[in-house]
Amino acid sequence: MREKLVWILRKVPVIAAFFIGGIYAIFVLANFSKDTTEIINVAVAITGALSGLCFAMSATVDLKNKIKDRINYAGERFFHAAIFFLIATILKYAALSISSYEFLKGKDTLIVLLTSPFHIFVVAMFMVAVSDAHSGIRVINDILWERLHRIKDWDKLA
Repeated sequence: MREKLVWILRKVPVIAAFFIGGIYAIFVLANFSKDTTEIINVAVAITGALSGLCFAMSATVDLKNKIKDRINYAGERFFHAAIFFLIATILKYAALSISSYEFLKGKDTLIVLLTSPFHIFVVAMFMVAVSDAHSGIRVINDILWERLHRIKDWDKLA
């Protein structure tokens, strides 16, 4: 029973985070004309912070090379996700800027032709970034769960 509970606590939030990221990708895709850059900017901030935390942990904690390499891998995944989120933000902003040009007012077909490639790349970049962030979360979450019980009396208050 305890093993099932630990598995649920260890895996379900990670899977849920991946699906939430997918839902946000659909939200970005479904709202081409709406400025969704704040969602992507928050994702940049979160993945950038997680990347820094992973690299700091790897540099300061005395660990075996294999565990240190896995922490670095998680940091790299978060860093890669932050870069892709940043590129998605730039592309989304470019598409919104094109749509607002005065000389394109009333030329909806031309706007769609010009901005569709940007929107496709935004969604692709967002999904790759979500996948990278998910990989980082899976790896660092597993490491932290494995290290949780290395101190046997961690849960004793007195």
